[in-house]
Amino acid sequence: TRIEYAFRDTGAKIVLTNSIYADRLEALSLKSAIREILCIDSSDLQSKLSHVSCNNPDTATDSDNLAYVIYTSGTTGNPKGVMVAHKAVVNRIIWMNTKYPLGLKDKILHKTPFTFDVSVWELLWANWYGASIVIAKDKSHKDASSILNLISKHQVSICHFVPAALDSFITIIKETSTKNKIDLSSLDKMFCSGEALKLQSVKDIKH
Repeated sequence: TRIEYAFRDTGAKIVLTNSIYADRLEALSLKSAIREILCIDSSDLQSKLSHVSCNNPDTATDSDNLAYVIYTSGTTGNPKGVMVAHKAVVNRIIWMNTKYPLGLKDKILHKTPFTFDVSVWELLWANWYGASIVIAKDKSHKDASSILNLISKHQVSICHFVPAALDSFITIIKETSTKNKIDLSSLDKMFCSGEALKLQSVKDIKH
């Protein structure tokens, strides 16, 4: 499986997860380098970590050090692990805020799964510049109606869509606007990536 491949490829020794995935990961650990699985919702997590020092680690790190590894979809073969350094993350977010400055009243919608790189700026951008984050429920990125209601309810000003998902969002807007009053006046910026963006989609969302 993709998860098993990623564990073998990275040689990860510790996995942070929650209890609903624990059994599956225990089975995978027999085939990989995993030595310990920590469930964040487990009652015995505190006891497992009791031997760990509470002091800040004495480490020498710099901007070239690895921040995370994120895997491609694998549609053309095995997924490829892309190693992202701290300076790459910093560069991306500083560029975004230079090009599209955040205000203190901005609200960014965090709906992208953590297995996609967009989730990084959705989570960090607002934190760095004093804006707010509206965190969507798990898998709600597949539900255009849920996203529409979330944007309207919490007055989201910035969000991201894969173009195909944007088309579904536009369809829901058209269907909903004829039945219920929706307020999208707060929505100021929409970013798209992952595939080609159709000109018609841009025209439709503007209207």
